[in-house]
Amino acid sequence: MIMRKGFTLIELLVVIAIISILASILMPVYSRARKKATATSCLSNIHQIGLATLMYVEDYDGIYVPGPRWPDTLQPYVRNYQIMVCPDEPSSSPGYAINYWMAGYCQGAVDYPAQVVIFGDASLPAAWYEYPANVTDPNPDGDDTTIGSIPAGRHNEGANFTFADGHSKWLRPNFA
Repeated sequence: MIMRKGFTLIELLVVIAIISILASILMPVYSRARKKATATSCLSNIHQIGLATLMYVEDYDGIYVPGPRWPDTLQPYVRNYQIMVCPDEPSSSPGYAINYWMAGYCQGAVDYPAQVVIFGDASLPAAWYEYPANVTDPNPDGDDTTIGSIPAGRHNEGANFTFADGHSKWLRPNFA
């Protein structure tokens, strides 16, 4: 009986073909899982920013952080500038925006804090104007407001938002 010490070319090509077929099937799954992981990491970041904001509000007699310098203002509460950048947009600085109408606003004057956005995913600039700050209907009174810095598709055609009551969630914005 003669023993072989290697593979034939046909056997090697069959194994390579099987591996490439499996890889082509699994790559989209891994890609979606990676996108979901970065969206979850982003949601965690923006939630931590929201919690830091609530600590700031507690320390400053119910007043929300001032607008333009909010990342620096919140540093004593988060102690990490990396949390200010969305993992899907590492080049943006910061990766989130404050609702400028809420900057310096009194917490007690917010009627429905569970419906009022205070932070959201954003491209530059680091603040946007939205009054009365409602994600589902940003322009109920017909006011001329702009929300152009909020990307509609960063995370599966949606964005992460933190609300004035401290909760955070992903939403597919319906900006008119």
